[in-house]
Amino acid sequence: MRVPSREEQLTTHWDNASDLARVVDGIAGADERAAGAFYRHCIQTAPPGAKPMIYRLLMDADSLRYARRTRH
Repeated sequence: MRVPSREEQLTTHWDNASDLARVVDGIAGADERAAGAFYRHCIQTAPPGAKPMIYRLLMDADSLRYARRTRH
């Protein structure tokens, strides 16, 4: 049985919609320090082809986090 390459494993991970939903929820609920660490982790682990999508997702999640923080 063939073992998937690292790139294939990452692509499969990032193509999973539930993983992406957890990314948004994780950033939207995180404090500044945790969000920064999470951004770096996401960008470092995303396959090159998925990085534009991940950047957009991270910016959307950050906007949501900011909106939640300022709503009170």
